[in-house]
Amino acid sequence: MFLPIPLEYKSSLCEIRSKRNEILSKGVISEIDEEYVKISAKNGDYLKLLNVNQPVKVNIYNKMGFTVLVGFVLTSTEEEMKVVDVVRIVDHERRNHFRVEVGMFAKLSPSGEFTPEEAKNEEAKVQAVFIKDLSLSGTKIETRQHFSKGTRLWIQFNLGNRIITAQCIVVRRMIDESKKFYQYGCEIEFESEADNDRLCAFLFKKQRELAMNSKA
Repeated sequence: MFLPIPLEYKSSLCEIRSKRNEILSKGVISEIDEEYVKISAKNGDYLKLLNVNQPVKVNIYNKMGFTVLVGFVLTSTEEEMKVVDVVRIVDHERRNHFRVEVGMFAKLSPSGEFTPEEAKNEEAKVQAVFIKDLSLSGTKIETRQHFSKGTRLWIQFNLGNRIITAQCIVVRRMIDESKKFYQYGCEIEFESEADNDRLCAFLFKKQRELAMNSKA
């Protein structure tokens, strides 16, 4: 049986937080299952009502050690909440907004335009790149193109059936001599909060798939 956290974490105090780390409620871990984690209100208190499918982070305090879960709200009442697609994240993932290896192609544009006409413009030429990993705040990309630190670009990629566009700022550069590729660490900023939410949902799902595969 694959559980997101050991059963010893049952009855632990916890905080329910938004993906922006805003505290929403405090409760107690009342049930741990393969499919979900249930959180109940503490005696004399109540839980904030949240939307179904809302992504949340759960900070859990226990003598076994502090741990963090991410997942989505399945049901929400003032008495209890079920969180599904639960993934336990480790220390370096907490610091880096649970960076996930993805392996997908994307497009880079200096101008933010990705039309065929722009692709023919040498000064604003659209470049094909490979995304190695993603987080809510950054990405690592691979390309033969040279960029300087601080370069501001636009990146566009597919999440399911949705095309996502974000501003991309180069913060570090690495060179893979064997493959003659540059790798860039970039910060990403979304104009659309909805696109940020879509990326969050994608990363939670991908992280859970990776965790399940590692246990197989």
